[in-house]
Amino acid sequence: MRTIFFWTAWFLISFWVLKTFYFSASQEKIKRLRFAAVGIDILVLILFFLPWLTATGQSGWELIAAKESLVILVFGMVLLSAVLVLFPSPSANKIGAVLQSGSAALFIAMMIKLMPGTVTLTLRYVAPILVSLLLLINIIIVLLLWQQLQLRDKSHTNL
Repeated sequence: MRTIFFWTAWFLISFWVLKTFYFSASQEKIKRLRFAAVGIDILVLILFFLPWLTATGQSGWELIAAKESLVILVFGMVLLSAVLVLFPSPSANKIGAVLQSGSAALFIAMMIKLMPGTVTLTLRYVAPILVSLLLLINIIIVLLLWQQLQLRDKSHTNL
């Protein structure tokens, strides 16, 4: 029953998102996608304050202070992506989308390196899971933003 509920919800949400953001361009949609992308990036950066590692209880900020290179790289990519998505330039938005995609993949690889093997998660250590899910959702948002920019550019050249 849960499987049916999940796939029904997934189908309805996917249908709505594609119908709303994929086929027609508007400045309002671009603005909403930009704010959503930046908002998710801000949530990800806030989650750096919560505990990440089950063994030591270190947060993302403590890992940055400990000079963990992958954590610093992911943090920088998320921060730069948020800044670039805010610019009105389509090329800056596209670079932000690429950085967002790279940061999501790098974050998952980083967590595998930091916590190899099987780990029992409790609510105290759920921040890395939330970060990875938010980054994956943000990939979809910035790709929809990229599509909106392409549709807008096509409509401007056809005039």
